[in-house]
Amino acid sequence: MNGWQRLWVVVCLVISAFTAYLTYDNLPSEEKVTSFHTLRLGWLQDDLKRLTEKASNKPGPWNNFGEETVEGVRVKMQEEDNLYKKELAELPAQRRDYITTAFMFCFGFSVSLYVAGWVIGWIYRGFRPKRA
Repeated sequence: MNGWQRLWVVVCLVISAFTAYLTYDNLPSEEKVTSFHTLRLGWLQDDLKRLTEKASNKPGPWNNFGEETVEGVRVKMQEEDNLYKKELAELPAQRRDYITTAFMFCFGFSVSLYVAGWVIGWIYRGFRPKRA
């Protein structure tokens, strides 16, 4: 291997290590999905509490509107639970796809860098004078 090829290997290893770190750090996990689900449920529970208080404080036609909105938030909470179960079921496939994408990025970057270096070297050799 010449010096340029060794430099290519070192750059590819550094990029691969950086990509592996970012992939591991951002990999979808059950903890992240659960944390986000808890956050979204908290928002919906706050809305439910606010709308329940608003509906009970105002007599008259606003009461019906408040109850319909409360029911809408309860439906959204049920949809959130269903979405959470679906996200947990799809988690292994998401992790596999995430890792595959990271690997393909490293592989594509390495091949592209090598080809670019080879093309630049080929062009450079074309401008050098020929030995007699």
